[in-house]
Amino acid sequence: MKNFDIFLKYIERYITRNNDYRVPYDYMTLNGYSLGRMVDYIRFHEGIINNQEKAQLEKIGFKIEQTGRSYKFDFHDVYTRLKNYKQKYGDLRISRDYVEDDGFTLGEKVNQIRNGAIVLTGAQDEDLDNLDFVWEMQETSVKKQTRKLKVNVEKPAAFDFEEY
Repeated sequence: MKNFDIFLKYIERYITRNNDYRVPYDYMTLNGYSLGRMVDYIRFHEGIINNQEKAQLEKIGFKIEQTGRSYKFDFHDVYTRLKNYKQKYGDLRISRDYVEDDGFTLGEKVNQIRNGAIVLTGAQDEDLDNLDFVWEMQETSVKKQTRKLKVNVEKPAAFDFEEY
């Protein structure tokens, strides 16, 4: 694999620090290396690494077998991070490339929520609204009200035509 030595260095450091070989898909090193995505790529693309590289990974405790995608979306974790971000910065205008100190790519999660790649329940949507979540970076109050109206229109109340 091209740049295997770089990957090996980061995965070894991650396993040593966290005592765990399961890397969250969103995990990014402080210098921007997408370790979680590389782990996922290696696990789900058979033949990407050779037998010698596989042996090196197994030696440090990394398990190659497919264990399912790294981690599922954890709304509570993201919600807590959003609350902390708002407390620290005063708003939720989070850019796509924002990465937290622990390597969690909050900006990417926010982008996935904004574009619908992560589907939220009505209660989760409301929780984000109550935090003043910025659904579009250039969202105006009219757009916000329209989006709220759209949610209400999609779930109309029952209507009995025979009464009229």
